[in-house]
Amino acid sequence: MPTIGLIGYGAIGRSVHALLERSGACKVDAILVRNAVEGAGTAKVVHTLDDFLGMRHDVVVECAGQSALRQYASAVVASGSHLVPASVGALVDDAFRIALCDVADRHHSHIRIPCGAMPGIDGLASARWVGLDRVVYRGTMPPHALKNFDAATPIQGAACVFSGSAREAVQRFPKNANLTGTIALAGIGFDATRVEIHVDPAAAANIHELEAEGDFGKFQVKVAGNRIAASSPSSRIVPGSLVLAALGSGYTLLTSSSGTPT
Repeated sequence: MPTIGLIGYGAIGRSVHALLERSGACKVDAILVRNAVEGAGTAKVVHTLDDFLGMRHDVVVECAGQSALRQYASAVVASGSHLVPASVGALVDDAFRIALCDVADRHHSHIRIPCGAMPGIDGLASARWVGLDRVVYRGTMPPHALKNFDAATPIQGAACVFSGSAREAVQRFPKNANLTGTIALAGIGFDATRVEIHVDPAAAANIHELEAEGDFGKFQVKVAGNRIAASSPSSRIVPGSLVLAALGSGYTLLTSSSGTPT
């Protein structure tokens, strides 16, 4: 039975833990956090990376934010563990991403990029091989769910608050735009992928829309994802995608060329 370690134990980490335990297909043996947590069950709660990696997990799932991924990812893959990151937006740093892939290659580890809240990532990755020219992601959520955003005037109705590249989006909205990093890595890269972020006070769910076009043809995908909790911007399906990748399916393998247009 594979062993899995978790980094972070917020809304996503707790949900991932519960789903993995329910699966019966693995054992969550350790959780790395800064402070004490409740509800960890039989998993050992540790506060240092050395203690965490000393348990030699088969897979590590990161659920602690972009800064945590930057801090811990290299050591995780160097230990021989496969890595499933939730905070994919941190991979916008080209030098960090390439160096991380080099470490993983040397230690025979994989970096598994989950599909996150967006169905259709496998189709996007397939289309890249055939010919992919245009990728647009459009996200809509209620204003309170959009972190790091303060409107100059109160928003009375639906409004577009950002339009730009995936590279700009993941840097501007690190809590909300990790999905755009996943799309960029599977498709035409951080600079060519176009992103629109909308807020709508009437939105009851996170709306994710993906459009792709190229020699392969074209497709559109739209999903309305219920949030994990009112205080969390993440969709409930995100922990499911992390679990799927941790158990060995439904992911895109990160390589040094990921995010680089072909």
